[in-house]
Amino acid sequence: MEQRKKLLHYDKAGITEVDIDNCEDYEQIMKWKLMVDDDLAGVKQQLEDARTSVHRGGEYADPEWYHRATFAKTSLGRLSQRIGARMSINKKKNRATTDAGSELLQLFKDECKSVLPPEIYTQIWTRAQLKFAEAKPNT
Repeated sequence: MEQRKKLLHYDKAGITEVDIDNCEDYEQIMKWKLMVDDDLAGVKQQLEDARTSVHRGGEYADPEWYHRATFAKTSLGRLSQRIGARMSINKKKNRATTDAGSELLQLFKDECKSVLPPEIYTQIWTRAQLKFAEAKPNT
């Protein structure tokens, strides 16, 4: 019964559509997504428990609570979808930036190959690869 009271006072942690649309911080968006999805799972479980109690013992849930719980499920589902869409937009932006950086790197390497003698180019490229391997944490 305590879970049902908590549901009635759910405030979505102050997350608004404007906050989601303006957020560029992937970590923050991920925290919101996990929080909303966790709450959504809880609401779904409460609704399933209410349906099960009707089938097993004929005990119906409070109609007002059931309506609010169903509305909360719908609202949380929409919020989760919106957060997921924002995550996708941020990933696409990040991918575009990464692709542009890769293209620039390739152009730089091609230009170095055309200007530098092959042994110097190879020496520089080998040093860069070693430094990259040292800087990269072992996974």
